[in-house]
Amino acid sequence: MNNSTTAKTRYYKVAGDKKPLSVMLATRHTENKELLHDDGKNGPREIRYASNQQTPYVDEQKGKAICPPIIIENGSLVVPAKDKALQHFLSIHPDNVSNGGYKFVEIDHEKEAEDQMNYLEQEFEAQRKARELTDHEVKAKFMSLKPSMANKVSIKEMRRDVLMYAINDPIGFLDSIEDPNAELEVTIRSAIAEGILRFRNNKKEVYWNTERKSRLLTVPNGVKPVDAIKDHLLTDEGIEALKEIEALLGE
Repeated sequence: MNNSTTAKTRYYKVAGDKKPLSVMLATRHTENKELLHDDGKNGPREIRYASNQQTPYVDEQKGKAICPPIIIENGSLVVPAKDKALQHFLSIHPDNVSNGGYKFVEIDHEKEAEDQMNYLEQEFEAQRKARELTDHEVKAKFMSLKPSMANKVSIKEMRRDVLMYAINDPIGFLDSIEDPNAELEVTIRSAIAEGILRFRNNKKEVYWNTERKSRLLTVPNGVKPVDAIKDHLLTDEGIEALKEIEALLGE
């Protein structure tokens, strides 16, 4: 939430997906609706919106309080900078999402613009990196998305689907390729695609599919087969197997 003492026009909207024609906010403390705020110094204090008062705290208000209704109409409410009393009241209102409420939220246009710019930059970066992937990397990434289709489509179709993944989920795509073990996963999936490694016993065992046909490892319960291979190849024992796989792939 922005500092309510900053002088600027503030915008509020109804929280959630529903957009009723109007929402009336509680303006004073009652038996049916508690309006209390704990400022961290004096414990919970009763608050009330009064247009002729400078403070929302009842124990600081003087004289007769004029309490007009606060209505969010057509989903939004604009409070000008000069109406500091209302802005302060809304900033500590218990129905404000930032205070754990559920009725309304302040719109931070600057923060929204920043978030949108960050997303657009990630979207651009994801598409750039997707286009720069080698055929080897595209095939491995495609296998992680659609393993059963890897031998049924062309490399151009794979590139299209990987690019669509980058467009539709840029953050997920970037995370997947920026993983420190991403290159290792590419090697493993390529070894599976090229038939260097094979699964047996309902993917519970991984075997070499070279001249020796020996078992490389047993997949632990609850672990994904590719993750099990990755963990094995990162051990001292598995490093020689990784070198052999890379040699067979021509890496």
